[in-house]
Amino acid sequence: MKKAYPLIPFILLLGLGLDIYLPSVPDIMSSFAISAPKCQLTLTIFMFSFGIGQLVAGPLSDRFGTKQVISLGCLIFAIGSIMCAVTTHFYGLLCGRGIQALGACAAHVCTFAYVR
Repeated sequence: MKKAYPLIPFILLLGLGLDIYLPSVPDIMSSFAISAPKCQLTLTIFMFSFGIGQLVAGPLSDRFGTKQVISLGCLIFAIGSIMCAVTTHFYGLLCGRGIQALGACAAHVCTFAYVR
């Protein structure tokens, strides 16, 4: 019998990247002095990167195993989060959000693959 691993935290990275981020949108608009449509671009970048990342994360998990890709995804998500926290430019925030999404995607996809 295989050992069970707690997988819920890896699924929650998507929620951290979207649901917890949404209340901070007005503060981001005032901090970077940008308009609402430009701020909504951060959500678009996140969802686009999350979708594209699935095309990469699936084959990587088949090749290297789900545990390794989940670990790498969490590391990438953490790097993207730190990048978003320390940036002083809007385009740095966009880049950080894209990196966050790739990490969340890898953990999300591989967690469901591991369960199956």
